[in-house]
Amino acid sequence: MSQITPEQMEKLLEMAASRLNTTPDKLKQTLAQNGLEGALSQQDAARAQAMLEDKDKLSALLADPSVRRFLNQLLG
Repeated sequence: MSQITPEQMEKLLEMAASRLNTTPDKLKQTLAQNGLEGALSQQDAARAQAMLEDKDKLSALLADPSVRRFLNQLLG
């Protein structure tokens, strides 16, 4: 997989911020200061971390057609 460009990262931050009801700048600051756990609820952060650590779950997520479309759009 190729590197994410700054423009793609901004787009991702905008999409994530919209879902989390915050601004991209606030989300970026929160992530920089507190990592993923600071941006998500404790329960969501734990679920995300568990998925990232489970290769089977991560593979299933990446195989999902909607996730593939999103990644293709994001990575251009």
